Amino acid sequence: MPRPEVAIDLLNVERKSIEEVFGDIGLHTHPGEWAAELSRDPETGAASYVVWLPPGFTTPGPEVHSIDQEDILIWGDWHIGGVEHRAPFYDFHPANIEHGPIHTRNGCMLVVVQGPGLDVEYRA
Repeated sequence: MPRPEVAIDLLNVERKSIEEVFGDIGLHTHPGEWAAELSRDPETGAASYVVWLPPGFTTPGPEVHSIDQEDILIWGDWHIGGVEHRAPFYDFHPANIEHGPIHTRNGCMLVVVQGPGLDVEYRA
């Protein structure tokens, strides 16, 4: 069965904690952060999400995943490795490539697209 068609108002999604959406995989969390799954491919497990990072969010260091990750910044500021980006902005992080640390000064909303099996490792 192919991925189903979806149309969602991103400001009115069912907001859940990061752990509820991604599971307990070691993601750094911050009070006020939330996410919502937008769609999932039932065959591959690839999925897209909307993620809100509140003002002051910072990861403990650069991160790496064993899967590809695409981020579309649709609102706010997004700092990757000390370089500031403002919406609209797109980035792609291939599997096993370190990126970050990640920070937002004023908060941001992202659409994140990932393959199945999200994991994270933070490096010092």
